Amino acid sequence: YKITGADTLSTSTAAPARAAGFTLLCLAAAVTLPPQPVLAQAGVLEEVVVTARKREELLQETPVAVSALDSGALAQANIRDLGDLVKGVPGLSTRDGAKFAGYSIRGVGSRSAKTVGIDPAVGVYVDGVFIPRSDAQLLDVVQPESVQVLRGPQGTLFGKNTAGGALLVTTEKPAEEFGGELYADVGNLGRLDLRGVLDLPVSDTVKTRLTVDSRTRDGYMDDDETGIEYGDEDKLAVLGQAQWLINYSLSADVFALYSEQDERSTP
Repeated sequence: YKITGADTLSTSTAAPARAAGFTLLCLAAAVTLPPQPVLAQAGVLEEVVVTARKREELLQETPVAVSALDSGALAQANIRDLGDLVKGVPGLSTRDGAKFAGYSIRGVGSRSAKTVGIDPAVGVYVDGVFIPRSDAQLLDVVQPESVQVLRGPQGTLFGKNTAGGALLVTTEKPAEEFGGELYADVGNLGRLDLRGVLDLPVSDTVKTRLTVDSRTRDGYMDDDETGIEYGDEDKLAVLGQAQWLINYSLSADVFALYSEQDERSTP
């Protein structure tokens, strides 16, 4: 259900591994928010503005291979997190069956996505902040306002961690009005995914958002000797966001993420 006001309610469409983490990102930007890419509708050529070179320019005039998706296009393609981007972005792939799958673009990627000493070959940036480890659930919980996939080395502007390319994610900011959304997905193998989003504006200049995301599923391979199921999923993440609009050109954003995983390895 999506609640947009006080009187509006509408429906919308091989050993145990445990991990818990807390992430806090504080951002201050002295520029306006990045533009939101827009997909061209069928039969209509629209102006698609991207920031692939850290400046606003038309996609048609950008000398970089870019796939730009806005929130509407992501929802239409049923892309719930960055891992689902492989369904609609040419050249982007992940390691099949891996729980902490790293990204590859045009075949260039890292062998291990969760080893601390190995940098990813495809850099992921959330609101301009580099995310070094791809197993952080922050990427599963944040609601993207837009995603830009840059193919090819991007070391000139985005650093050495972009040999294959870069994913630029602009998150959806807390809303100015009180409201919330609730999503539920069910499926085979006991699949049950729940996500709740609640916007709580404090004042005209301070807005907050709370997101709770839970994902559970039984394993898909049984060990006959021990009875253990491998490949299960059991994740919980809580994300708090706050935005302070200092003036028309300066804002401060804070992310606070707590994530917990209690599941067995991939068979």
